[in-house]
Amino acid sequence: MKECTTDITILNGSAAYNDGRQYLDFAQITCYPGYRLNGTGNNNNVSESVQCLETGNWGIPRGCVRKGKLQNQVYKQILKVKHTGDWREPRGCVKKVCAKGATVENGNVSYKDVNEYLDFAQVTCFTGYKINGTGDNNNVSESLQCLHTGNWQTSQGCVKKECALSIDVENGSPSYNNGVEYLDYAEITCSMGYRIGGRGDNNNVSERLQCLDSGRWEIPKGCVKKGK
Repeated sequence: MKECTTDITILNGSAAYNDGRQYLDFAQITCYPGYRLNGTGNNNNVSESVQCLETGNWGIPRGCVRKGKLQNQVYKQILKVKHTGDWREPRGCVKKVCAKGATVENGNVSYKDVNEYLDFAQVTCFTGYKINGTGDNNNVSESLQCLHTGNWQTSQGCVKKECALSIDVENGSPSYNNGVEYLDYAEITCSMGYRIGGRGDNNNVSERLQCLDSGRWEIPKGCVKKGK
């Protein structure tokens, strides 16, 4: 009885011979993480069997390619042995591909034309927003990596910038009852005997300052002594 003694070489995959190497035995082809069997169109198809043929050669495997825009699992492939006793040539393994489907609330995601295993997509927050959890108003972008599963890393997301509780007005005081996030307002109230500067109206003793997209408050006009 003929045997398939030659090992199978597969790009981006490996072969196991647990069933044996004799005629009609099977070798098992398994793609590396991030890869699937070529020609199947199924990211979950990561292995195949290749049979030992009567010639002593293995059947030709389909090989491994990068995963596409599907929910990805581990791939493997079995190589059959040809009637010659040789294994079929394996199709090889290629990197998985992450789909251009990641979404981030209050932000945009930009991709390369093809996004393979270990590649990065870029998240950029909208104006007035920052990356969640950083505490830094200047941190408005992050990178997401394409994982071995064929899925993107989870984004931290984008949240509104916050303005500090630090408005300093001579002869007046601020209140932050409306909130301190982007587009919220702080209220400036002048002390008794003072009015808002620049208006010439003694009854105008308060003003509103908006939290800007920079994470800073508008500049107050200040409080000046009332006139006659």
